[in-house]
Amino acid sequence: MILEPIYLATLIYGFGIVLLIGLTALYLNVLTKDGFMAGLLVGVPILVFGGFDNFILLLLFLVLGSFLSRIGKDVKRKYNPIGERVGTRAWPNVVANGFWPMVSSVMIYFNSPPHVKIAWEMFFMGSLASMVADTSATEIGMLSRNMPRLIVKPDSRVEPGKSGGVTLLGTLASILFTAIFAILAYFISGFNPLIEYTLIGFSPLVYMKSSELALLAIVVLAGFLGSFIDSILGATLQAKYKCGVCGKEVEVSIHCGEEARYLGGIRFIDNHMVNFISSFFGGVIAVSLFFLI
Repeated sequence: MILEPIYLATLIYGFGIVLLIGLTALYLNVLTKDGFMAGLLVGVPILVFGGFDNFILLLLFLVLGSFLSRIGKDVKRKYNPIGERVGTRAWPNVVANGFWPMVSSVMIYFNSPPHVKIAWEMFFMGSLASMVADTSATEIGMLSRNMPRLIVKPDSRVEPGKSGGVTLLGTLASILFTAIFAILAYFISGFNPLIEYTLIGFSPLVYMKSSELALLAIVVLAGFLGSFIDSILGATLQAKYKCGVCGKEVEVSIHCGEEARYLGGIRFIDNHMVNFISSFFGGVIAVSLFFLI
């Protein structure tokens, strides 16, 4: 295995960039203090091992997520089953969204065979696309004039923001913003290694134009399916509680400052764990589609 050396200057440079961006996010209330610390642990390996392109793509997702969460902020405050500040990310959210991109970035560096590197690169793209799709579906879907339908029981209506609830507006937003993310990823050069790979014979996609379109389609589809899995898990396995103070069904064990009554689901699977799992499946789907198609 031949690896490019990582110099001390590269580590310092990477840490400095992530630190500066993290402090800016902390100042703008995009991150909490623990979210800032988690961001350093996730962001530095992505930049140092995955390269600047991968780090920019992660940053693009974070900026997009923060922007979408602040649209209709006053409306969303009424529907907050997680109990976190609207538009502000704490450490569980940062880890849930950044863990798999971090792992794949490290594996891209430590795996020299072309097909293995490409698999991890596709995994990176798919896991990020899944988070983009889920975030846009949730944040825009909460603004729908129509009450969401429970994905496992389409005839049942649920409150906006509840896990497993889907709307037509949220679904369309999911596809739209995932497509925008995929196109921006292409222009940021995140697809360069993938296009080179398809051109040297590891894939039946021979022509560059065909490869570009196929890769865009794979990323969008992986993101959409990852978001779909997120909704299924949220409706079936995610723990649910009822707050004794406000009377609402929530997704955290502590709400309104008091312990909420457990209703069902698996206790350790909360919204962040659902995001963590669906992000993984988004990556797996992207890899599978790439090698199958």
